[in-house]
Amino acid sequence: MTDKPHHAHSRPTNPPEAPAPGPPSPPSPPAPAPPQSPKEWFVHMNGQQSGPYTREELAAMAQTGQIAPNAMVWKQSMASWAPMNTVAELGGSRIPSLTPEQREAFERTLKHGAEVGKQATRDAFAAFRVFMAKPVAGLPVAYRSLSPAASLSTSIVYLIAYLLLITAGLILNDSLGAMMGAMNVSKFGVWIRIATTSVVPFVGIALLLLGAGKLMHAPETYHAALFTSGACMAPLGFATLVFSLLAGSSMPLAAAIQVFAICYVVLILYSGLTKIYQISDSWSSFFTPLIIVLNLWATWEVGKMMFSSMAHKAFDFTM
Repeated sequence: MTDKPHHAHSRPTNPPEAPAPGPPSPPSPPAPAPPQSPKEWFVHMNGQQSGPYTREELAAMAQTGQIAPNAMVWKQSMASWAPMNTVAELGGSRIPSLTPEQREAFERTLKHGAEVGKQATRDAFAAFRVFMAKPVAGLPVAYRSLSPAASLSTSIVYLIAYLLLITAGLILNDSLGAMMGAMNVSKFGVWIRIATTSVVPFVGIALLLLGAGKLMHAPETYHAALFTSGACMAPLGFATLVFSLLAGSSMPLAAAIQVFAICYVVLILYSGLTKIYQISDSWSSFFTPLIIVLNLWATWEVGKMMFSSMAHKAFDFTM
């Protein structure tokens, strides 16, 4: 018999020892901070100017409430100061993208608004031709030819036309540029102050007419007050435009046109009180000058508040 080969039994080998831990790897360097924009922005608020700041500093100041979002800002490449929330470089005037459905709804709204605006303009022009030819007898006829909604939209058209006429007069007379230099604000900021002051007579006449009607238990609502107030704005707007054009060449004629417009306003107010609100002649004779005087005072006070910085600079210059 042949001997079977003997297989050697291999002993289990021990696993190799783990290498000794080396020194810890150095920490990764921190990510570099994003580069800062240059310090080139100046801020003007509450009559004081500060700066320069970076865009990031301005954003942080607006978030913490140190400056208002509409604070006036400027840098060297800008033609004039502008509200911060209107400067695209600072994140202003960003219009989000619209979905197709939103864009379609927006276009429908614009189209409907344009149609309403066209109809309101036609109604306003038709009513204007009636009461401007006969301010006493024609005003109630023009008002009662309109529905309450149409009379409201007509009064808004008169107010917008009044503001546009005032703006046109200031532009033609180059008064906006002078105000911008005196107040150190943008053209839009000057126009906002002018519009705020100019709206005071419209609001004041409407509120006082409404108050007189309530006091005398007149049946008419605020639609009549707004329509009558808007009708008063029409001659004032034209007179302001003509005054701006003639003030430099013929001041007596410009002043005469202003007086003529004020007389028209008196007639329209008296007609609104007697013919629309059905208030007696004696009480209307009392309310008409009272409304005019109170509106002149309110407009004067609001104008002083809106243009106080320009008045102070003019006073300092004379001193």
